[in-house]
Amino acid sequence: MHHIFEGIVKSIIELLMEFFKLHNKWSTFGSYSNSILADINQLKISYCRAEPLTSGKEFKTGWIAEMYLGFSRLMIILLNQSDKIVTTTLRGYDELVVLFQVLYALISRLMQHNSNHVEQIDDYIKLFLSVCHFYEKKIGFEENSYPFWYRKSNFISLLNLPAQIEKYGPVYLHWEGVRERFIQHVKPSLTNMRTTASYLCTKLQKINQDNTLEMLYQNSTKSNNTNNKRYDDFEIFEATEYVEERISNNLSLSGVAFKFASTIYGVIVKKKSTYDFHEITFQDDTGFHRSKLWYSQVSVNPKNFINFSSKEEVDEKVMDYILFVPLYSENNQTNIEYTIISKNWKCRLGNNTLGTFTPSIPSLKKMIESI
Repeated sequence: MHHIFEGIVKSIIELLMEFFKLHNKWSTFGSYSNSILADINQLKISYCRAEPLTSGKEFKTGWIAEMYLGFSRLMIILLNQSDKIVTTTLRGYDELVVLFQVLYALISRLMQHNSNHVEQIDDYIKLFLSVCHFYEKKIGFEENSYPFWYRKSNFISLLNLPAQIEKYGPVYLHWEGVRERFIQHVKPSLTNMRTTASYLCTKLQKINQDNTLEMLYQNSTKSNNTNNKRYDDFEIFEATEYVEERISNNLSLSGVAFKFASTIYGVIVKKKSTYDFHEITFQDDTGFHRSKLWYSQVSVNPKNFINFSSKEEVDEKVMDYILFVPLYSENNQTNIEYTIISKNWKCRLGNNTLGTFTPSIPSLKKMIESI
């Protein structure tokens, strides 16, 4: 959590900030990014808890690790908006785009639950560090200073991950993000630096008693209905008209993917006694790639494809949870192009499958050959 998201990702955001500030474009990029981050934030998706940057001209982060994780899922989509405010002729811009692509590809492989290809992860770590070097060499090193990726220990420490994965298992197993703010409950009790065993035992007993009383209070005053959950893996719609309205207003959607004869994507609509799955269809004949993400126009099928008796049955049979994210435009229009990113760090490829993201090979080759 701290190494990858509050370490590497935070540093790359700072790098992005420096680049756009150098060209007096950070406020504009921050405004574009906030419209996307705010849209995703209002969906209340548990695996993508994105939050907007701070308001004002600075557009800073000030996030906890889960918010950096949310940014990580969206960073290629956010960078897709940058061509509205800069041109590819800016020195270092192409390298910056590739740097984000390679980092996204690396994180995708580190965090996937069904992938543990250590050799491939090792290759992507070395590729990422190389692209960091190519980027800084392109824009120019600071005089009498080491490269940024060498000065920050988090970057060099990436080289240790393959051995760690081989010994202890995938990185996602070591995620410490659950109840990250719990430290706020511990700090008031640990008011001094006494470290005797009896002191710590007394304090831990008090913390446990306080937590138990809080849980008893919450259980006696609040419903345990899952519909009251603040965050969930997908939204349950009341009617397909609400889905159509989201699409016509160029807004994101949360849904699910199922594997039948082929992979199909859609949303869940709650009827009186069933949870109906309505397919979101893609018009791939007019689709296109943008930063290696596949975009095409979408529409929702008003007829349900299949129904379930409960939300638990949906969760039991789902292949992956997904976000339908539009190619944002200042002018709302119907049938805007959408792409897909998933909970398991997959994206939608042009052949209608969910696959692991790969960076642009021609862009990598061009960058390497230009050095």
